[in-house]
Amino acid sequence: MNELFNKLNFGYRFRDNFKNEGYGLSEQPVLFALSTDGTLNESERRTLADLSDGEKAIVSLTFAMLASEDT
Repeated sequence: MNELFNKLNFGYRFRDNFKNEGYGLSEQPVLFALSTDGTLNESERRTLADLSDGEKAIVSLTFAMLASEDT
């Protein structure tokens, strides 16, 4: 997902250390703004609800695609 966000030049990313627990994740996904050096700024959080409708559609479709690959 972060690779897609990078290609689309979005200024935020997910952490990359989620653990898959059955059909869920180990924690609720949270987006973090990127610092000027490209690292996550964990003091600037964004929830999925904060995204625009277009951004939500991209995230939703990507998660659906990833879920379909697991079956």
